Parts: sequence; C-alpha cells; structure tokens
Amino acid sequence: MDDLLSKELDEDESLLWENYNASRNDEDRNKIVTLYLKQTKIIAATLYKKRYNNQIDFSDYYHFAIIGLIQSIERFDLSRRFKFMSYAQNRIRGSILNGISSMTEDICQSSKYKNVYQERLLTIRDANHDHNGDLFDEMIDLSIGLSIGMFLESETDFSNNSIYSYNEIAELKGILEYYVELLADDEKIIIRYHYFYGMTFKTIAEILNLSFSRIAQLHHKALSEIRSQIEAIFDRNF
Repeated sequence: MDDLLSKELDEDESLLWENYNASRNDEDRNKIVTLYLKQTKIIAATLYKKRYNNQIDFSDYYHFAIIGLIQSIERFDLSRRFKFMSYAQNRIRGSILNGISSMTEDICQSSKYKNVYQERLLTIRDANHDHNGDLFDEMIDLSIGLSIGMFLESETDFSNNSIYSYNEIAELKGILEYYVELLADDEKIIIRYHYFYGMTFKTIAEILNLSFSRIAQLHHKALSEIRSQIEAIFDRNF
C-alpha cells in the first residue's frame, strides 16, 4: 500500500484536479473517481479479507469504499498539498466500516444472493418485458446479452473447455471493446465500470447520480447497440 500512497501527482492527475476544482461538476469528478479505483479496490479487498460476516459480499465493501472515495474527492483541498490517497484512505476505510455495520439483517440476507450476473440477467429480461417481446426473442436476447457480458469482462477465463482459440477470443474481445468506445458517454461509462471494474449497478448509480432503473436501462441499451453492430458484421460477411 505504501507505494500507492507515496506516488506523486503527475501532470495528467494535476490537470484533472485543476479542472474539477474549477468546474465542480460530476463529469470531472468521475474522471478522478476512475483514476483512484485501483487503490480504492485494494482498500476494500484488505478489509474484506478480515471480515467476520460471510453473508456480506465483496460488492458491498466495494460500494461503500467508492462512496468514501467520492466524499473524499468532494472534500479534498488541493491547495494544502496533501497527497490525495494519504488523505482519503482513512475516510474510505471509515465509509466501509460504517456502511457494513449499519446494514440491517434483511440487507445482509439479500446480499448473500446478490451478484453482478443476476443484475445483468434481470436487466435484460425486464427490458424485454417492457417491450412486449415474445418468449423466444427474450431467450435470444438473454443468451446474447450475457455472452457479450462475459466476453467484455476482463477476468473471464475461456481457456478451459472452449471451442475458440486464445487468438480468436482475444480478437472477439477486441471487437467488443472497439464498439464500446462508439457508445454514448453514459452508456460507455456504465459498460466500463460494470465489466472492466466489476462495479454493481447500485454503485454506478451512486457515482453517476442516476437511479438504479436508469442504469439498468442504459446498460440494456448499450448491449443492444453492441449486438446490432456485431449482427451487421455477420450480415456483411455471410
């Protein structure tokens, strides 16, 4: 952890802070959030390893850590010349401990069954119900949506029992990541936070100041757009 805390601000970091201090808007703040996600996740993981309640998921620790990160960014005084993570680490830890200790028994129970896969499944399914799709179309969308999700997720391991070679999988991931970059800004942020950083929709909603349902809608819309792009490739080649 010491090497993370001792890192001096480079020019890019300084520019991000200067822009945020001048604008105080969510867009500039979220760029700083992204900058410190790795350090924040390490703090959450360290406390999670010391947990005494196995019913609480790591996603909850990470969620409260990010809340602490956001609060730290909003309160940090750059003019005092403190290193940001030296200032923020205790506040992030405090946010995690306060959040976990305040969770009710019902939340703990539901947390046991909550995970990223379920969020994706419910998002895609609910969007199909909203658009009155038939059962067969719903099954197709579920399969494609979840498959796209697995390929986008950086930690997904296809090395065992896969009909694709490593190079083919890498190429597919590259194509998907290319189409992620073509998405609208909100959709791109949600896809990146969810698949590349492992955040739940609840956490993303906290960062973007949007409702959970709006995050779910944008997530489904983004996957639909990626799917359309992929289908267009196959239409051109076959």
